[in-house]
Amino acid sequence: TTIENNCEKKSAAESDLNSLLAQNDTDQVTDSGGTTTIDEEIYEKAMEEEYKMFQFRDCPYTEEMGNHMFECIKEYDGFNAHGCFKDSVRLFCPE
Repeated sequence: TTIENNCEKKSAAESDLNSLLAQNDTDQVTDSGGTTTIDEEIYEKAMEEEYKMFQFRDCPYTEEMGNHMFECIKEYDGFNAHGCFKDSVRLFCPE
């Protein structure tokens, strides 16, 4: 039946997800299914950025921040959304 088929598909999807989650933290799956080691320096830099942004977790996002971000993205021709978000949070949120 359709329900049984959907359950089988779900089980296969969960199996795929579990195998991905079981990979080593320092490995990343490539499009070809292989793995590649993540540069430790890049990983540390990314984690440092995450911790910096975590300090703004309780800051409400305002319309003023949205306008600033919109103008920033326009300035970069539609690119750099993450950078513009970080900039607006740092500018408008007290530490």
